Amino acid sequence: IAGIAFLLASLYFYILSESGQKKYFTISLILAALAFFTYEIALALPLLIILYDGCVKKFTKTELFARAKMYLWYFALAILFFAVRYAVSIQTYKGSFGEEIDFFSRLMTMPKAIVEYLYIIIINAPLTVYHNITTAHTLSDAKLLSSLGIIFALVAMGIYFYKKEKKL
Repeated sequence: IAGIAFLLASLYFYILSESGQKKYFTISLILAALAFFTYEIALALPLLIILYDGCVKKFTKTELFARAKMYLWYFALAILFFAVRYAVSIQTYKGSFGEEIDFFSRLMTMPKAIVEYLYIIIINAPLTVYHNITTAHTLSDAKLLSSLGIIFALVAMGIYFYKKEKKL
């Protein structure tokens, strides 16, 4: 709960920083760092901020690019989080069944897990506690490639509908 609270507080202070006061932007960055190191899902904050500016504030592309320097601070904090996490967990991770899974394989398995969870959210079957997601060890894994294709297709659809101002 703390990570989400830090995320929302960071977004709130980002919105307040639009009044021109740099202290609010600094507070927002500090809260963003706390959110990143508390709860990994908070790493979506930079994208939420860009979405806020693009959808709520209705900034044009040129205005969004003009604000890129502000966005870069949040992305830099996210990269710092990944650097620290990688330095701390460089050794292999023992998976659910005790098998050793290296960091690269875990990264390649994430797209498969994202698509699996999207499927469960939409289809709602099979309803089990354990979902068998096989670890991807190479970039040529067919399920990995199809998962990446699905993710890119969903992002492309989102961009298309946003540009057309249609609702899903």
